[in-house]
Amino acid sequence: MQSFRKLFLACSVVLGCAATHAQSTDPLTFTSSSGSTTIYGTADLGYVDRWGSSPGNGDTRARGYQTAAGSDGSRVGIKIAYDLFDSTKLIGDVEYGVNPAGHEDAGSEDRLLFTRVAYLGLAGNWGTFLGGKVDGARATLLKTYDVFQGRSVASAGALQIETTRANDAVAYITPVWKGLNVTLAYTWNLLGVASHDAASPVYAVKLDYKNGPFQFSYDHEDGWWNSAPGLSRLFVNSAGASYAFSRFTLMGFVDHTSIVRPFDPAALGYFQGHWGYSIGASVPLSDVDLAKLSWNRRDSQYTHNRCDKWGVGYQHSLTKNFYLYTDFATINNSHGGTCTIAYSNEQTSADLGSSDAGGHGDRGVDTGFVYNF
Repeated sequence: MQSFRKLFLACSVVLGCAATHAQSTDPLTFTSSSGSTTIYGTADLGYVDRWGSSPGNGDTRARGYQTAAGSDGSRVGIKIAYDLFDSTKLIGDVEYGVNPAGHEDAGSEDRLLFTRVAYLGLAGNWGTFLGGKVDGARATLLKTYDVFQGRSVASAGALQIETTRANDAVAYITPVWKGLNVTLAYTWNLLGVASHDAASPVYAVKLDYKNGPFQFSYDHEDGWWNSAPGLSRLFVNSAGASYAFSRFTLMGFVDHTSIVRPFDPAALGYFQGHWGYSIGASVPLSDVDLAKLSWNRRDSQYTHNRCDKWGVGYQHSLTKNFYLYTDFATINNSHGGTCTIAYSNEQTSADLGSSDAGGHGDRGVDTGFVYNF
């Protein structure tokens, strides 16, 4: 079963949604007459404790620094934007994840720095075109409409099965027209494998709309795994929305995957008609205090595997760039579910929500700090 989950990871995810990963509030920018170079980053350090039992995984417990779980928080990057001709700019971004614990997480291995994003492109009045390793559209959507932003024990996307970024991708992003823009993306090699016979081509179309306090996104992906028996085509459809009321913000998403052909009930039933849901709210308690609440569900209807996760969090800002956080989450597996508490949506995490064995226990708590620069 795990091998098929890896195939699903390769095909189901995301394709290059124009560099929408988190940005710092006060990056260091060097300007010249022709453009600018910006250095930015995030330091995210905390403590995580997860415990309890899950069907199929037994009673487990894991404690330690969250950086050891490869969260998507800590990173450093360099962006460029230089004028070329006719209002067209050369743009680029190279972003590295920071792994101070030195653990051998998937993707980061035992390196202090590992590549998260690396692309070059052109941007002008006609839109943006870029190529390289980019944030995926589905992963970006799930983070955007999750009050926990794809990290912490309460994250929504950690219950789903996804790949965070796309290798060898090209993407075109239209200009914004009356609040709407479209991303068209393609990769022939989602996982960056060396052999063309094992390539995993994916097409993606993502729509984003924003009008005042309302925001909406929709992502459709059509993927293949060329050399995998039993799985040749997969559809992904995800939609999310948020609305900022005067006293709180409400957000959520619906995520669906289906096997188009061929379909092997014994091996692939877990992914047939697989649904993900999230509803969350962020409530300002004061100018510097923020409460977060969420409910998330993963429902693989064909195999009757369903779980629900509830999360609550608190965030206190000491400055505009520095805040403290603490979160708690619990999972209910009483309807045939086999979910665990994974810390992050990230593909570079050793215990991301990429499978039932991705995390530990059915309860979890974390506390720490984040500093943006």
